[in-house]
Amino acid sequence: MTKTVMMMMAQLTTATEQIDLTAEDSRCILLLDFRKAYDTVDRDFLYESMRLFGFTESFIDLICRIHTGTTATFVVNGGQSSALPVRSGIRQGCPLAPLLFLLVVEVLGLALKQDPSLKGLPVPGTVDRTHLFSAFVDDSTLFLDTAKQILHALGIIQAFGNLSGLHVQPAKSKLLFFEPGHLQSELCRYRHRALRRHYQVPWVRDRDRASGQQKLGSSDPDNSAPPPHCDAGGDKR
Repeated sequence: MTKTVMMMMAQLTTATEQIDLTAEDSRCILLLDFRKAYDTVDRDFLYESMRLFGFTESFIDLICRIHTGTTATFVVNGGQSSALPVRSGIRQGCPLAPLLFLLVVEVLGLALKQDPSLKGLPVPGTVDRTHLFSAFVDDSTLFLDTAKQILHALGIIQAFGNLSGLHVQPAKSKLLFFEPGHLQSELCRYRHRALRRHYQVPWVRDRDRASGQQKLGSSDPDNSAPPPHCDAGGDKR
């Protein structure tokens, strides 16, 4: 089930209010997948991003010409539709497409890295050096020192999506906690059905519990039962 970033933020806000400081202090990793990434990039945003990184107007004009007047057709029941104009996205199959997409995503990386309230994970073997964000085509990864930074980071990602056309696909994104044991003990305090309603994520199965992995946006009916060793009771909401 696909959800908007706003719905993700609403779910995480409710959950964060219920989890105490122990769970919030856990380090975490957000594995982000952009929905229909190449097809949704706002072309004007792409051109402005290229100006931001110092590309010449002649080269930007060349890229603009490549993406001007693009059309698409569909084959349905053996019949081909008339050509429809395509006003967003990067041309699939173009050798420049991955690089152009990364230019757009780099703007998100800069916005996250320049925010003083976000702190990445420490880099082993270094002093006071952290790593916050990395991107490989349409798969981006956000490394957060504490889980309490998630909501603020998602706010930046949402603002970026509104400008660039790139929105996170919750069903294919994942949230991993470094201290799943602490998180699991805190989640067990609350009625499991209420948490499933707010989180919209499955409980961690035995094979996944060691990694602390939870999927965003899943509605697997097999996860309707409470986690092992958890009391299904509690205050009703």
